[in-house]
Amino acid sequence: MSIYLVTNSDIRTYLKMSTNLVTQTETFLSDLIEEITGKIYNEVNQDILTKTTVYQTKGNGLNCLTLPNFPVQSLSGIRYKEIGIGDTWKSFLTTDYEFEKDGIIYTVYLINNLFKENYTYEFTYTYGYATCPADLKLSTIKLVAEAYKQSNYGEGYLGKQSISGSLNGVSDSTSFADVWKQELNTIENYKIIAF
Repeated sequence: MSIYLVTNSDIRTYLKMSTNLVTQTETFLSDLIEEITGKIYNEVNQDILTKTTVYQTKGNGLNCLTLPNFPVQSLSGIRYKEIGIGDTWKSFLTTDYEFEKDGIIYTVYLINNLFKENYTYEFTYTYGYATCPADLKLSTIKLVAEAYKQSNYGEGYLGKQSISGSLNGVSDSTSFADVWKQELNTIENYKIIAF
């Protein structure tokens, strides 16, 4: 996992907590942020914040291949080698391909060539956001805040801040699982593209 999606300060502000928290509470918030960020990254199966990656795939017999991560910032190179014939990689020149964006789909087109099925192709590129997108940041903050409120550290917070109602004697208080379900649509907008 690369960088966390929110900071302790984001959580303190959202929960209207004192900025003078004891070290133990700050550490606990940091641990929650790490855990929730990891859960989100596992759900979307890619990093959200800027990362350089190497993606290998077999050729498809067409002149185009789509990269699974988004948003792609730059494509720094493409190499290829024939499957089962040595380990020598050859590189395409930047004039051998074009790189196009259609919505969140990033496709590489070979000029006067095909991505041959008996070859492995390796793409080196940078993708992700420089900062966490606002909608995903808010979802992450809500998830970390709910986890905090349900923890031993948040018991005092719950006693002072939570509002729980009931209808015919059944509590309608929010749980972490409820918040996860509510935020899942936002989170899934950042899911890796599957083919």
